[in-house]
Amino acid sequence: MTGNVTIARASQALRDFLANEHGAITVDWMVITTAAISLSLGTSALLRDHSAFVARNMDNELRDGDISDGWPAYTYDHFAPLITAGYLTTEEASALHDQSFDQMNFQINSALHSGIEAMEAGNLTAEELSELISVASIAWHRDLADEAMLDYYFGFDGSTPYYVTQTQASASTGD
Repeated sequence: MTGNVTIARASQALRDFLANEHGAITVDWMVITTAAISLSLGTSALLRDHSAFVARNMDNELRDGDISDGWPAYTYDHFAPLITAGYLTTEEASALHDQSFDQMNFQINSALHSGIEAMEAGNLTAEELSELISVASIAWHRDLADEAMLDYYFGFDGSTPYYVTQTQASASTGD
């Protein structure tokens, strides 16, 4: 009979324990906290994998691009038509190049686009054209503009620049 009493007491103690709600809120908070930590660990694992992927892609893009830590050197060929025509000296062209180098990329792009519009309209002086070629040279070095566009307007590939063909066309028509 003592065995039955002990089982009955243990059974009653278990029922009392399960019915008692003291500490239930603590258990609830522990479950919620465990779930939150589990979710954050899972999320961080996903983000770690994705951030490694993004970092690899950025690294590949930067390595594939024409990025130089050095100073873009003055390129005589970019200014050759103006120097040959006597509009600029080599020293003036080099100074313009250095001056344009100090500009930010958005300034280079803005000056390049507005200068090309003025060139197409025929509204550039020789001095403005020199400054535009200088800006285009920096855009070429920094890979800021389409190479085909720079070749077309400025002849950086060795072709005759747009501004020379326009000058020749104007001279032949008497404009």
